[in-house]
Amino acid sequence: MPLSHEDVKAGVVAYLSAHVLAADHRVRLAPGDDRHVFRDGPWLCVASNGQTAVWLSMTSRQRNDGRRYQIDRSKFQCGPYRFLTTPNFITDLRHPYTGPIESFVAASRIEYPHFSADRPVLSLRALQDVIARMRYFNSMPDIELEPA
Repeated sequence: MPLSHEDVKAGVVAYLSAHVLAADHRVRLAPGDDRHVFRDGPWLCVASNGQTAVWLSMTSRQRNDGRRYQIDRSKFQCGPYRFLTTPNFITDLRHPYTGPIESFVAASRIEYPHFSADRPVLSLRALQDVIARMRYFNSMPDIELEPA
């Protein structure tokens, strides 16, 4: 099932179309990024304020270039069996997509029903670690967040 507006919260993982996001002129990429397009697949919502959201592409494949950031499977509070039994990496902490929530809802139209039935959610502590790493790379966009 595709995302709903209410589903878009920090820590949520959804299956998104990267091409839909790249074609949406309202979606911003990191400064200096020239429409870097990732593949369709799981994406982690890093922040949301009810109107705007920040997402990072995920993958299950390690690469030895130092750009991948592994998230331990035990840090997810729920999720489909395959998601919880394979390695999970942020594809590149330096390349977040930021835009209106509606853009990410539209990009979720390709989501598989079995994925959203038990949507993965990252623990708060692990999410804070991801955000700290993004700040290290100066790639965390400044969006005004709603109080938790």
